[in-house]
Amino acid sequence: MRGLGISFGVARGVAGAVVLLLLLFVPVLSGAWAETGGGPLLAEFDARPFSVEEKRVLQIGLTVSGSYRGLIDGAWGARSQQAMEAFVAETDADAAATGLVFGYHAAEIGRRAYDFLSQTGLSYRGGPPVAHRLLAPPGAFVPGEHPDWGEFVLEDRDVEIRVFQTAPGLAAILHRVMLDGFPAYAEPYTVRRSGRLVTALDEGGARWYVRSDLDPLRPGAWNTTMVVLQPGGDRRIFEVIVGSLGSDPDADVLGNDARLTGLVRAWLAVGEEEAPAAPEAVTAAVPERGDSGGLHPLRGTGTGFFVNNTDLVTARHVVEDCRAVTLLDGTALSIVAVHPGLDLALLSSPARSRDWIPLHRTGKAALGQPVIALGYPYFGQVNTALNSTLGNVSALVGYHDDPDAITVSAPIQPGNSGGPLLSSDGTVIGVVVAQIAKIEFAEETGSLPENINYAVTGEALLGFLEAEGASLPRLSGEPPDLREGVPDAVQRAVVPVLCEG
Repeated sequence: MRGLGISFGVARGVAGAVVLLLLLFVPVLSGAWAETGGGPLLAEFDARPFSVEEKRVLQIGLTVSGSYRGLIDGAWGARSQQAMEAFVAETDADAAATGLVFGYHAAEIGRRAYDFLSQTGLSYRGGPPVAHRLLAPPGAFVPGEHPDWGEFVLEDRDVEIRVFQTAPGLAAILHRVMLDGFPAYAEPYTVRRSGRLVTALDEGGARWYVRSDLDPLRPGAWNTTMVVLQPGGDRRIFEVIVGSLGSDPDADVLGNDARLTGLVRAWLAVGEEEAPAAPEAVTAAVPERGDSGGLHPLRGTGTGFFVNNTDLVTARHVVEDCRAVTLLDGTALSIVAVHPGLDLALLSSPARSRDWIPLHRTGKAALGQPVIALGYPYFGQVNTALNSTLGNVSALVGYHDDPDAITVSAPIQPGNSGGPLLSSDGTVIGVVVAQIAKIEFAEETGSLPENINYAVTGEALLGFLEAEGASLPRLSGEPPDLREGVPDAVQRAVVPVLCEG
């Protein structure tokens, strides 16, 4: 179909024409990588020429990628280098076999960091009332519940940050209360030394980090910062804030960063006819034709949706034969299970989603019921926005009377593969997988088919996920009325899935 999709294996028409089209968009790649010769991208990575600011950015990128958990201080030691090597082992098997880290790995890590900072709005904050310097989300620190402690609070949807100025006894009490308030089986991380107290707890998905330092300018006073991961909050944001927390009054990630931003721009130019214009500060890069933002060329894009805070569903053919599967921000996804017969795949994300879509209680569709298809058709060519189309269940079977599929009239296009089909109560009633191949069908029959599209049934989806042991939270509270539009939370749960080849 002229590069617009992949034909569905054995499904053929009356005279042998392919009549099903899988909805995976495959872009055409340019030869820019070969033309540039790689340059610094193919040089072996050496952290020494990079500035402290650039090394902080790399530590942020490694943290966001799940390869690093430590101080974001720009001091590049064995731990940071080992995290780079772990990143390469996880994302680039060919390079890992050589035992080397290359410039393009640093470029990709830098790209992820700059994207993350742009998307989250995190920036370095310091000065009264914040004694420690740290990366923090936008917003003001406002007086808290304990003015006698000099408490100020910044509350965000992902994290809560509290700062205190206390006497030594109160600082010690705060850390002891933290430990006493958690079950004995929780394994805290603690530091107890002259001039510094640290208590960190990670229990049941909840996370707390408290650090107290003796104030060098006020004898006997202690500065305390507490960071709490909000329910459903982005764990990466918590990790980056905690890692950045320190006493360097000049800590920053901007300025003196020409080497790294130049490397990132060269990396973004791979697969493009020319590199994008250099911004004042590197901002989030949306993958375009031939640029997945990952370590391999972009083969195609599909759609996925979260069914709990870590697991996503998509179509099997979206992730088939991919060397890496990622989200738009570069987060690497693991393939937990696939079902070739149903054309379904279960993926896992290391970054928690605050939103997911519940499945329909029975998964059973009714003939004629209204449905909404959500997805990212022609992602990066037409637009990069989530698209919504309306239709009805037009048949309770799929192609050739397939009982595990339903036929729907909601318009869908290449790139919709793996997207959710929603019932009127906002629950998932199916997974979009294919459409009729109109031109081939018309050539064989003389009639152009319209609005004949296919989705895996909700019943088959439920069976697949239950067999794999996936957690399936049920709908709580009143169901949304989709006649008023698709709720923001549902929109956030549907994401582009990138296949890197």
